[in-house]
Amino acid sequence: MMKTRLTLVPLALTFTFALACIGGKDLEGDEAGECNDGIDNDLNGLFDCDEDACSGSPLCEDDQETSDDTGDNGDDTGGGGGGGGDEVTLVSAEADCDNQGYFYYVEITGRGSAPELYIYETGSSNPWNEVHPFPNTPIEEGPNGDWQLYYLEIDSVDSIGAVREGETTLFSCEMYDNLTWIVYVFDKNKVAVDCGAWGEDPRQANEFWSADCPTI
Repeated sequence: MMKTRLTLVPLALTFTFALACIGGKDLEGDEAGECNDGIDNDLNGLFDCDEDACSGSPLCEDDQETSDDTGDNGDDTGGGGGGGGDEVTLVSAEADCDNQGYFYYVEITGRGSAPELYIYETGSSNPWNEVHPFPNTPIEEGPNGDWQLYYLEIDSVDSIGAVREGETTLFSCEMYDNLTWIVYVFDKNKVAVDCGAWGEDPRQANEFWSADCPTI
């Protein structure tokens, strides 16, 4: 089978990138890595996260800070996630594989939304890469919602045309040692607030996805 490079764009970025491509001219964010390369790609005087087309990038969302503490006592009583008692952090992420395909566990603290999984084939001149959303409902959570455990199972398939986000993958178990994973976790407003990378080469995967996720 001839392998062709394909990037399954994260769900949170699909709309932004679609807008950036309308009209056929260069726009900030219409190519991978443009939202943090320090270059004014469309020559309009705005850079990276200052561009509207980059507003959906997880890297730009990571830089947003919620300011819900409006009272003198500093209580976080307003809406929004990622602050106070609702602070969301990545605790752990695991990957494994059997004869059906891959399955993943991601544990977070706080009241978050479903994570997103990025898979990158390292050590290849024509790397295959995929993005998969976790199901919206965790399989376990704390009695007060202070932690959540998400589970994702992806069946392995033999053809590119059969790859579906959140359902199927072109990666087989034989490729396990040549993969690197990045997982993003989100607050309840679906703003990316934490991430982690693991596998063969986190540095290479971070570079490909224009990310800066620590190794876990």
